[in-house]
Amino acid sequence: MKLTFWGTRGSIAVPGPDTLRHGGNTTCLCLEIEGQRPVVLDAGTGIRRLGLQMTEAPGPLDICLLMTHLHWDHLLGFLFFEPAYTTGASIAVGGWPRGMEGLRNIFDARRGDGNFPVTFGDLPARIQADEGLRPPRFRLGPVQVFTMGLNHPQGGIGFRFEQEGHALVFLTDNELHGPGPYGPDDYARFCQGADVLIHDAQYLPEEMDRRRGWGHSDWASVVDLAQRAGVGQLILTQHRRPGGRDRGPGPGQGRPRPAGAGGQGRPKPGDRRVAGQDANHLKPSSGAAFGAQGCLFRGGPDNLLSGRRQTQEV
Repeated sequence: MKLTFWGTRGSIAVPGPDTLRHGGNTTCLCLEIEGQRPVVLDAGTGIRRLGLQMTEAPGPLDICLLMTHLHWDHLLGFLFFEPAYTTGASIAVGGWPRGMEGLRNIFDARRGDGNFPVTFGDLPARIQADEGLRPPRFRLGPVQVFTMGLNHPQGGIGFRFEQEGHALVFLTDNELHGPGPYGPDDYARFCQGADVLIHDAQYLPEEMDRRRGWGHSDWASVVDLAQRAGVGQLILTQHRRPGGRDRGPGPGQGRPRPAGAGGQGRPKPGDRRVAGQDANHLKPSSGAAFGAQGCLFRGGPDNLLSGRRQTQEV
């Protein structure tokens, strides 16, 4: 499995000079499985660039789109997803059971003066819900997919992808200690032994009291989850920096730091660690530093990763 980040932001796209380090697009990832069609996770604004790349590549456009939930920062990019406007393209929609409904509604021209100049029915691509891609589990060729609910307003689901003893877990928009039907123990079981955990860390710990119930986590809670679940590497995403610049190492500044060595293996108060820039490719070998820019923390579950142009293979 190979995973590419096309958008890592939460709530709203934030392009501009202050967000160049991690990019300004909202959530979208692409999972490549050998011999299978590409699997797109969420349709935030990052899906626009992904769609352009897909339409430029040779061969038929056959795409699997898995939605985690229907909030706009995970949905509105689909309006500008080039494969949807391509005759002969096929897009199978799965994941969150209301995913297809959400995609249709953003094109709804019956509200007010219309939301968008194109209706869903005008799209030339074949876009359909796939009953074989519904919770609680399904297969993507050799990959077994398990789902779990998220603690987030109006609900949502996360994914665990397993293949030949390896596992990748994606939990975006999830409040580990907030109101909701699931607790940290439930998520620790779901993430147990995963090679890679990607989890929402939209807020700093000191912000959580003011945002309890908003459906997002802080990095300290996520680090604790990764330790309890014994995951190999942790990637923080759903980055939010209103009114401030991105922090953390810039291009070429990431360095491996052994966990617990000289106090460098744990984040310091106020630190942010997020999945890297848009179109990030993350590629670790087991327990090792990532690609060109390296990882910030290394060693067991304390691997928090940042950088650009990296490829993750699990």
